[in-house]
Amino acid sequence: MSDAINNAIRETVDSYTAPYTEIQAPLLSIFAIRDGSDYLSSEYMSADQKAQVLDYFKTVLTPHVQQYIEQFRRAIPNARVIVIPNGHHYCFIKQKEPVFNEMKMFLLDGQQVVGSARP
Repeated sequence: MSDAINNAIRETVDSYTAPYTEIQAPLLSIFAIRDGSDYLSSEYMSADQKAQVLDYFKTVLTPHVQQYIEQFRRAIPNARVIVIPNGHHYCFIKQKEPVFNEMKMFLLDGQQVVGSARP
C-alpha cells in the first residue's frame, strides 16, 4: 500500500468520532489487546521478521487501541469496559469463556436493575 493511501486511511480512522453520547441503553464493550503472536510463523518468517511484527504490535497497534479504549471510557463513563490482554480479533471464539462470562454478568446485572424497578 502506498504511503498516500496509508495516510488517508489513518487520517480517516483517527478523525472519526462515533456518536457514543447518543446511546441510551446499558453498554458492554469488549476490547481485545493483541500481541501479534497469532501473526507469527516459523515456516516462512525469520527471527528478525517475527521480532518486527511483535515490535509493531507493541509500539504502534497496542498504544492506538489503548488510546481508543480511553476515548471510549471518557465518552461513556457508565459503560462496562472489558479488556482481554493477549486477545484475538475473534475473541468471542478464541477467548470464549471470559467473553461469555462477562456477557452473562452484564445481562444478569441488567435483569437485576430492571427487576428491581418493577412493582
